Amino acid sequence: QNWGLKFGVPNAVGAQTVFPQITGNQEQRIGLDSGVTIGIMTFDSEFDNYFFESNDAPAPFNFSSDSSSSTINVIAGTHTIATPVFINSPLTISNSTSNPFTINNGISGENLITIQSGLIIFDHSDIGVTITSSTYTGKVIIDSGTNTPTLRLSSIDSLPESNPFQVDGTLELVFQDGTQNIASLDGAGTIDLGITTH
Repeated sequence: QNWGLKFGVPNAVGAQTVFPQITGNQEQRIGLDSGVTIGIMTFDSEFDNYFFESNDAPAPFNFSSDSSSSTINVIAGTHTIATPVFINSPLTISNSTSNPFTINNGISGENLITIQSGLIIFDHSDIGVTITSSTYTGKVIIDSGTNTPTLRLSSIDSLPESNPFQVDGTLELVFQDGTQNIASLDGAGTIDLGITTH
């Protein structure tokens, strides 16, 4: 497992780790044998792209902070979490690159998710890993901050239909067919409707 070298393997409330450049220009696949609790996750690898998956039964990332919120910071690279994600404390996702950061699995919990910067993709596509259902019931805020904060929902199962959204950046619905209901919607941002039924 190519875990970050600066802080080691995380597994505690508020734990932090950095995923650095290792070899250059290849995918680093990391298999989780069991769930991992983490508070701050930082990607700082322009050429090594990290891909997280469960080895056997679905093993989640549990985002849990001992302060105000847990965070995902993408400084460089194109990375994918393809394990389930539990939002045990408010989660802020910041992507300062021009590349997407993707969560391709079920999202659960009820705490706030904030898209602070960059392109974030929530997907639920079959990519050869076990996909769990998204049961997330919290609110999603898309900020109006730097680097065009954008949340792209790439399938109708990316999030359940009970979520309130505050869109001050951009919300993209880009799946090809299906119905996506939104519990409530406010903000002064942009919604890009890429499907036929909403």
